[in-house]
Amino acid sequence: MKPITHTPKTFLLKLLAFWILFLVFHFLHEWIPVPFTVIFAGNSEGAVQHMKMAFWAFTFASLGEYFIRKVQKEQRQSFFDSRLLLTDLAPWTMFFWYILPVLFGKPFASEVVEILAANIVLVLMGVALLFLEQDLSGIRLSKTSRIILILFWVLTAFLMVAVSFNVPWAGFFVA
Repeated sequence: MKPITHTPKTFLLKLLAFWILFLVFHFLHEWIPVPFTVIFAGNSEGAVQHMKMAFWAFTFASLGEYFIRKVQKEQRQSFFDSRLLLTDLAPWTMFFWYILPVLFGKPFASEVVEILAANIVLVLMGVALLFLEQDLSGIRLSKTSRIILILFWVLTAFLMVAVSFNVPWAGFFVA
């Protein structure tokens, strides 16, 4: 079975899809302030909200990729396994934005600089995820591992949505 790999074009297209979807989810609740949009969109500048945006952006970019690339039947399982693993990982890459405040030890010079830095980190995290995706595209997980990843995806989706409507008291979710 031939793994599904990226050409430079498909790599850039998926990176662009991830980036655009993330930005859409970042502003969606401002544009359409109804409860439904909070399922996918951020409703604050909190870390968990950015994790949620990355989670849904990578989920939908991977779904789009599946249909656009017309994944063959014999490739479906490895496609699913690798994309599921990286969709579960995507939200955690948002923490790397915080490396900039740690390194510089002070607020950004302006909001424009902060937005530029955030987008650079977002794109770099997307590139990292896609390189991992490339290397993992031929994996076939055991049934147990696949069930675990599906469970992680479901729990992540539930948690990201639930905390958007009802922020827990725990410090991770609040400033």
